Amino acid sequence: MAFGSFGGQSDAPLAEMNVTPLVDVMLVLLIVFMVTMPVMTHSLNVNLPSNPGSVTVQADQAMRLEVDANGSYRLNDQAVSADDLTSRLQQGDVKEATLAISADKSVPYDYVARAISAARQAGISKFGLINAQIQ
Repeated sequence: MAFGSFGGQSDAPLAEMNVTPLVDVMLVLLIVFMVTMPVMTHSLNVNLPSNPGSVTVQADQAMRLEVDANGSYRLNDQAVSADDLTSRLQQGDVKEATLAISADKSVPYDYVARAISAARQAGISKFGLINAQIQ
């Protein structure tokens, strides 16, 4: 509470700001940031190749899987149904095979997830996603 002058006729309010609530809010914000900062700096360790040019894939070992906007699959330019995808991926030497998945940008993620799941069920451990639009 601000007091005026004693004995004076001045009824004008004093122009002082009460900073106690401001200090309280700032201390609460400081504590919140101190608690949440370790969570924000959480990281995931990823082993990336040291030289991108050192990773080579033989043409006979690479398989290309295209996912169209309507969810149809094409494996090496041949149409494949979703039910037959796992069995078609198992043909050949899958331990050394690399699967490149190319999806249209309008494809729902569910179709890409099914393709990745089929690749894992087929025993393919090396696969990648290609950022390209299908014409």
